[in-house]
Amino acid sequence: MRTITLTLVLTSVLNSTFSQTDGDTWQKIKVEKTGTLMCLWNEAYGIVFKDDNGKLRGVCIDILEDFRLYLKQKYGVDLKVEYREEKSFARFLSIVGNSSTLLGVSTVSVTEERKNRFQFSPYFILNPNVIVTHKDAPKLSTLAEIQTLYKGYSMKVIAGSTHKDIANSIKKRYAPALVVSEGGTSRDIFNEIKTNKTLFTIVDFGEYLGAHKNKFPISRQPANLGTDDKLAFIMGKRSDWEPLWREFLTDEYRRSPGYRKIISENLGLAYLGMIK
Repeated sequence: MRTITLTLVLTSVLNSTFSQTDGDTWQKIKVEKTGTLMCLWNEAYGIVFKDDNGKLRGVCIDILEDFRLYLKQKYGVDLKVEYREEKSFARFLSIVGNSSTLLGVSTVSVTEERKNRFQFSPYFILNPNVIVTHKDAPKLSTLAEIQTLYKGYSMKVIAGSTHKDIANSIKKRYAPALVVSEGGTSRDIFNEIKTNKTLFTIVDFGEYLGAHKNKFPISRQPANLGTDDKLAFIMGKRSDWEPLWREFLTDEYRRSPGYRKIISENLGLAYLGMIK
């Protein structure tokens, strides 16, 4: 009974803390012409991360600035965008799902299962999943080679991500002895790969490019996973922000010079050829 009571108290305190700083509804901002969009972010290199100077950067940060300017121009509102970090991806998903005003900012793949829990913006990037190893690891041309070339290796993926399903599928089909575990952020896993050359992971291509740009000693392996994810901002089911994202984040926006500049500056010119 004591354990149950303590859990309920902690849950109540956490929910109270988050509800006090969740930002405003769109309806309130539209009427008052000012307000705050609170963004909960979970680190993903190139997409949303802090640079060496502690400044928040990435594709999503730049898109959100365009979104702020769009609302100013079309609706005449002064929107303040604020950010709060959540280091656990699984907890990040839970907090956003239970909020009526938070915007979730990370590499969240659009899936049918998640549509039952969240509202999604239109996708902000189409992102292939890739296998990433230490730069000194053997070249992996096909998934079937994992059992021999990577014998004794282990795989770690971000907890709560769709990459766990891909990893388990690889284990089942190609490498039954492969040990698959879960970690925190992609940065955490890349840091582990620095010192553990027999560790590898599956991440979004954009995260790999962001980490490569930041001089991590990693390599993308050519073995094709055959999976592309649509990454989007997420909102709880009670949020009234989703229609605004449908207005703003259109195919036309994703074809615009401004969007292409955002991609090239954060992920590099190599990514531009992949934009559809």
